[in-house]
Amino acid sequence: MWLARASFRACSETARRKPSKKELTILIQQAASGKEVLNIVRTHRLDAIHAVTSLWRLSKLEETSSAEVEEMIALVSKHLDRPEMSARGLSNTLVALAYMNVLPDSARSLAESALRRLAETAEANSQDVANAAWAAAHLKCHGRLLQMLPAAWRRVGGFTMQGLSNLVWAYATVPPSGTPAEEAQARRQLEGLFAACARAAVPQLGGAKVQEMSNMAWAYAKVSIEAPELLEAIALAAEPRLADASTQNLCNLAWAFASLGCKDRLLSRVAEEAERHLPDFKLQELSNLAWASAMLRVKSRIFQLVSQELVNRLETQDSSCNISSTVRNTMGVVWAVTFAGEEPQLAARVRPKLLQLGRQLDARSSGRRRDPPAQLADAANAPVVVLEVEDRLVLQKPPGWQVDQDKLQTKASQGEALRLSSFMQMRPYPIFSDMEACCGFLHRLDVPCSGLIAVAKTYEAYHDLLLQINSGQMVRDYVVLCHGWVPPETSRITAPLFWAEQTRLPTEVRHYGKPATTKVKMETLEGRQLQVPGPLPEDLSSVLAQLIPRNSESELALEQWQSAMPDWDQCQASWSLPKVAKQAAKRGPGPEFKAGGTLETFFGMSPQDAAGIYYGWAQVADGSSPRFCAKTIEPWILHDFAEDFYDCELRLMICGFVRPEAKFADFKDLIVAIREDGDFCREALEEPSLLSLKTDPFFS
Repeated sequence: MWLARASFRACSETARRKPSKKELTILIQQAASGKEVLNIVRTHRLDAIHAVTSLWRLSKLEETSSAEVEEMIALVSKHLDRPEMSARGLSNTLVALAYMNVLPDSARSLAESALRRLAETAEANSQDVANAAWAAAHLKCHGRLLQMLPAAWRRVGGFTMQGLSNLVWAYATVPPSGTPAEEAQARRQLEGLFAACARAAVPQLGGAKVQEMSNMAWAYAKVSIEAPELLEAIALAAEPRLADASTQNLCNLAWAFASLGCKDRLLSRVAEEAERHLPDFKLQELSNLAWASAMLRVKSRIFQLVSQELVNRLETQDSSCNISSTVRNTMGVVWAVTFAGEEPQLAARVRPKLLQLGRQLDARSSGRRRDPPAQLADAANAPVVVLEVEDRLVLQKPPGWQVDQDKLQTKASQGEALRLSSFMQMRPYPIFSDMEACCGFLHRLDVPCSGLIAVAKTYEAYHDLLLQINSGQMVRDYVVLCHGWVPPETSRITAPLFWAEQTRLPTEVRHYGKPATTKVKMETLEGRQLQVPGPLPEDLSSVLAQLIPRNSESELALEQWQSAMPDWDQCQASWSLPKVAKQAAKRGPGPEFKAGGTLETFFGMSPQDAAGIYYGWAQVADGSSPRFCAKTIEPWILHDFAEDFYDCELRLMICGFVRPEAKFADFKDLIVAIREDGDFCREALEEPSLLSLKTDPFFS
């Protein structure tokens, strides 16, 4: 330290004699405090390079004040639009801000301006763009980061493996925003960028670090973009080097492969490596590892070892721990071992500690009270408490109310559904104002639905009920009114469900979704009379008896559905042998139907058949001329043809319904819908019952 200080003093004397650029750089780099950095700034007239160097040095110091950072930001801002501010200087400015311990409000403005300049300059190279993207993600400048996407895409070929890893990590942290059309456009751009990064990364994986590979795998899983060739290459490259991986690297790899449904032997090797280092794992890492192992059905001792490590950690937890995080990660492990069918006694072993942690939170919040909200206007449609005991209650939620668990700090927007938390905050329980505890709500229910909501009045009860849900001890029954028909023998629906976080997109069935199983019991509703063929619990029978349309619109929809609904025998016949339509390709004046183009054919179909999107099998063969009928079908054949098919017969076997017809205000939205329909159809036809129809005699 003395030598460094002595060197600083010597340089200071030289500095008074107008130091050279190199001497000034050394002077800045040797500054030991924010005060010394600012003394240099005030003594010398700094150019853009040295201004950025000063900001960088300030970011490396452990103790800096907000005022010191403010002064440096003001200096760099003056140089930002000058010609001498290079692309490297802009990216270094952003990285310095990302490393800063103290970040005043003015830092946001500087970061936004630097990102704007960088997106506009043509001299930025791949490293500049990668570093800037990484910094922008840390600074949460998501809008500017998206504007940089085209520049990043153009330079992907020049990125190092570290640059590619930083780039995809940065874009994986950007939350969806904007209108549905804007979200769809951003998604297409993101998929294009990630596809280009995957192609650029595969040849470099041989020399990549495990951290770079794990971060890249995590990013693809985070945004739910499949890249089979990339993940296969990562598995091959990472497996021999797992001994060098940190606990976070191991967890990122496991979580990513499980999230994307990649059943590679890498996860078994990760589990084996993790077994040797479990005491070094953070609690969240233990939870992620257990979840990944359960998702991919890994057969190893990992569940037993993770469970024992969890119990040991809980026994040594003191009152200073982050209780919310501890409970969340404990529930993650409990759910995983329960789903895997392992360690059935874990829930009972952790329950005493979880209840103790709940009592600690209750004691801390005993004097905390929140002023109740104003009286709710819609008292006629207010929720009703149907069961209440000392520490928990059950609420009947009417339609039109949202089970909001994370909106206490936000103002309700115009037209937003009523918040259930506002109703609960009329009661003097602190947990109803705690978003970390989901305001006491144990689960959710969609706004249009009515039903029972379990609510905890204390933290101890909240932990108890959470444990019951995650260990499979609590069962929730739903009554669903379906417009349509389902085979009556259906008793269980098992499918992986995927929902893109923080989006308005609906939940979809995807092979890498979260596992879900629903037991069902089919009933029939004819007109307004409910036919209940077997005994049901008393509460369900009473609810079923009250099933009526909610408003005039749903009543009209029900009447229209009933008028067009075929009888059950027809439905069964359609299910056992799909409808078929046989006709030849259109030929003559009009658009030419080339290979890869749109093929229009015309079929005779009954008036009862609803217009919409269907899926099925198709065959192009020699045949006869078409005939023109009242209904039009425009088949999209999911196959690339090597040649045209004039005068050919097209045979179609319609196997199922996708969605009704819809109007699109924007052509781009139509293209997105068409692509999604194609993806859905491909997956649907992989079902064994439909796959067998590919060789039906109809096509012979």
